[in-house]
Amino acid sequence: MMNTKMLASLCAAAAFLPLSAQAATSQEEATTSAAAIVQVAQGTQAQTPAVEARKGSMIYSDGKRIGQVFRVRENGDAQVVINGQSHIVPAETLIEKDGKLATTLSRSQVVSGR
Repeated sequence: MMNTKMLASLCAAAAFLPLSAQAATSQEEATTSAAAIVQVAQGTQAQTPAVEARKGSMIYSDGKRIGQVFRVRENGDAQVVINGQSHIVPAETLIEKDGKLATTLSRSQVVSGR
């Protein structure tokens, strides 16, 4: 799954694509392509709102507690301790559900590192 930063980079790159001199419609096609990329990026953002983990917050999965965040990495990944071992919850799997920080992964997926 493409993250928002990657989509934003693609949008920026699409705006600077060289235009073909072959047809008068090539500029219109490039503009349409850039607009389509922006729409995809905005649609992805709307579906997966950015949720940031904070130290001390509890992460839930399927309505059950997984663990408390003890560290947040620079890339937004949350570290939790489960059964005495540190595990990573990737930032792209973090969501807000019922006003709580949750992950789309199951507890067993977090423990197995998937």
